[in-house]
Amino acid sequence: MRIHVGKKILQFWGLLISIVLVSLAYRALSIPPESDWIDYTLTLTPYASEVIPEMLETEPWRLWLPWDQGTGGRIRWNPTKSLPVYFLSTILSPQALYLVLTSIMVIALYVAGYTATKSLRFAGALGIIATFSTFLNYSFVYGSLARNYLMIAYAALAAAMLVQYLKASPSKENLWLIGFIVVMPLLILAGEFWINLVIPVLISFGYVFAWAKHQNQVQLGNRIQRVSIALTGMVIAYFAFRMQFASSSFESGFENEVVFTYSSWLLMIEDMVVNYMTYVHMTLSSVLPGFLTFSPSYTHLGPELILEEQHGYHQQFASHVVSSHLTSWRFVAGFMFAGALAAGWHWVKAAWKSTDGKKLVSVVLLIIVLTGFAGYIPIKMRPFLLTGVFHYKVLMSATALMVLLAWLIHESATWKVRNYQRQAFVAIVLGSVLLAGFTRPTTYRPALEAVGLNYRGDPVVNFENWVRE
Repeated sequence: MRIHVGKKILQFWGLLISIVLVSLAYRALSIPPESDWIDYTLTLTPYASEVIPEMLETEPWRLWLPWDQGTGGRIRWNPTKSLPVYFLSTILSPQALYLVLTSIMVIALYVAGYTATKSLRFAGALGIIATFSTFLNYSFVYGSLARNYLMIAYAALAAAMLVQYLKASPSKENLWLIGFIVVMPLLILAGEFWINLVIPVLISFGYVFAWAKHQNQVQLGNRIQRVSIALTGMVIAYFAFRMQFASSSFESGFENEVVFTYSSWLLMIEDMVVNYMTYVHMTLSSVLPGFLTFSPSYTHLGPELILEEQHGYHQQFASHVVSSHLTSWRFVAGFMFAGALAAGWHWVKAAWKSTDGKKLVSVVLLIIVLTGFAGYIPIKMRPFLLTGVFHYKVLMSATALMVLLAWLIHESATWKVRNYQRQAFVAIVLGSVLLAGFTRPTTYRPALEAVGLNYRGDPVVNFENWVRE
């Protein structure tokens, strides 16, 4: 028995260390040369870096309230992100800080995955997928985003506590519930992204509660009800406090201006529909190779050659041909969305007929995947969304997709298929994630430049430059 436990411990740590080393190598290769950095580095904004030490000396309590951190006039409330990053930035270079934050995310997801399932297959798959994730790569341009790796770690910790509570024996349920409630403030005070997680969680809990009633799972139904009440209370308390501070959502011409300021309900509805499909695409494409999610012609040939190949035809409107390439991702988005709905309908029916609670996992995760950006849907359509690569906005749904894929890899061991089919599925998923890690950054630069933004941090280009040197 001791030998078996010792072997499991060695496997756990061996796999974790291996994944972290791979993550460090990939992330180090992705960091752009220092000369390429623009306004912000991979840490706090210069303004925040100056103000935080002043507040620590004079009014440290103010750091726990919403304040303008030098991000375009927006009031931020994220002390559990900004303060740890500030203290780390005083002892680490921006490059080292980035590597630490990405490693924290990978470790947290791995540990939380194992805690929730006791499966190295699931934890390992999740760690590998997280290692090559690219949805926060805009951190290389707008460094404050790197702090969100810490937010994912908080979300993973809270999720592990929640899963343990839902599975716990009656004698331990209160312990896990208290743990969940204690951990949640870390996530809540890390920024408003947590709303994009709790909304889909509450939606999915509606289905789980109905399933529990249908299957006469009284204990699970009661626990879901308890957690839902707690989360709803947290949301109400959060907004009651947060709305006392300045908000730019109704400010004319601001980036976060909501559609409710439109004079036309038709424009309002159309913007929200387009926004929804755009964010779904950003989420589902986050694990696909770049050439499947943005025009390869625009990426590798550029708009000049595309226009040249028109040979002067209808020249005054030839730019629309370029626009066609910029928006060609919408065809892929439609196919992916239809596939997600088909899979979801199958999982919903399978879970409803089964008494196995594990069948609910895929349903819950898919709901989060398809709605984990709800807070952005009512914001007006903006030019930077045209090419569909502003992926940090789907932080929560993209994280849920990583968990869903790892869960499917875990569950594939029980599928009633031939062994080679099971292995092929795992190879396709992990192969796609690996290709995405090295090809999606290549598409970011032209896609963002097309809408007036910059991008840095291509591991392939960095490797080629390193070889030349």
